[in-house]
Amino acid sequence: MGHREMSAICTHPDFLGRGFARHLTACLANDTLQRGSVPFLNVAHANTRAKKLYEQMDWRMHRDIGFWSVQRG
Repeated sequence: MGHREMSAICTHPDFLGRGFARHLTACLANDTLQRGSVPFLNVAHANTRAKKLYEQMDWRMHRDIGFWSVQRG
């Protein structure tokens, strides 16, 4: 069984707190599972709102990986 990243799940600031991200994440995860793959997420350490949502949805941290942000000088 392969793995499939669910990436860039976000909600416009005007629509926060209405359950859209929770619903979208659940739909994407269920679709990924139905297609025979294991869904996984990446989330920035500073994104406490997303981390809290994922924990409430029973997602668990598997591994902590480094992230580097590169900007044009």
